[in-house]
Amino acid sequence: MFFMRKKLILTGLALVLAALLGCTGLLIQQRALADKLIRFHVVADSDAEADQSNKLAVRDALLDTLAPMAKRTQTRAEMLHVLRDSLPQLKAQAEQTLRRLGCADAVEVTLGREIYPTRVYDTFSLPAGPYTSLQVRIGSARGHNWWCVCFPTLCQSACAEDLEAVAAGAGFTNKEIRLITEADHYEIRFKVLEWLAKLRRAAV
Repeated sequence: MFFMRKKLILTGLALVLAALLGCTGLLIQQRALADKLIRFHVVADSDAEADQSNKLAVRDALLDTLAPMAKRTQTRAEMLHVLRDSLPQLKAQAEQTLRRLGCADAVEVTLGREIYPTRVYDTFSLPAGPYTSLQVRIGSARGHNWWCVCFPTLCQSACAEDLEAVAAGAGFTNKEIRLITEADHYEIRFKVLEWLAKLRRAAV
């Protein structure tokens, strides 16, 4: 009986250790991805239909500006430098877009760190965790969000082949490309990262 109990305890400890090592590996993978990405986050004033429509109009206007910036830059560091210099321009463009729609809301545009949830898109998925983020907050910023990526231009890739080419051009390894594009690779793993991100937010 004693040996059976001891065996169960050792098995339990081994499983806990394996889980901890797996979580560590997932965090390392997420951080490696985060070091190659700049996320893009637009927050609407409210969930009212007009405010959600305004959010999408601002998103589209800024994506039209951000895409050429990303194509002109070779690295994430270069894009960060361009974005920092362009924050006033992006703010003005967002507010001009709103004014054309008859909206007087102010806009705040910042570049910093944010914790993102897992996001699943048509051709790829990104795990939860902290990312460098270009955030656009419209008015009171209490409405639903729109989240994606402004470097590299993954969200504007028309198909899986385009996305893989863009990701490879940004320095993604084949393993990282498989991680974000193949469902079998991310469904369970990203759920674990989502849980870890929630723990991180609760601890702040």
